[in-house]
Amino acid sequence: QEGTVVTLDGSASYDINPGTTLTYNWTQTGIGPTSPAVTLSPNASGSIVTFVAPNTPVTTGAVLTFRLTVSDGTLTGIADQSVNIVWTNDPPIAALACPA
Repeated sequence: QEGTVVTLDGSASYDINPGTTLTYNWTQTGIGPTSPAVTLSPNASGSIVTFVAPNTPVTTGAVLTFRLTVSDGTLTGIADQSVNIVWTNDPPIAALACPA
């Protein structure tokens, strides 16, 4: 739903070589008019990141796509993930205009 916190979790990533340290990098792919950009928290280099689902510009919702790149310093692996954002019907805003 729009406005909810979404968690992307790459902590199950692993390296079969013992003693290696993994680095993580999340990127949002496919940003466009119906797929608004989001800010990943606390930053894009953690195994787990979150973002607030944005308001979608269309009633059909939005699909946000992300790529996780994991590296052991020598080799790199990637995984893609899509997140469906469901449009929420916001109430109308009432406004009065008084004649001069």
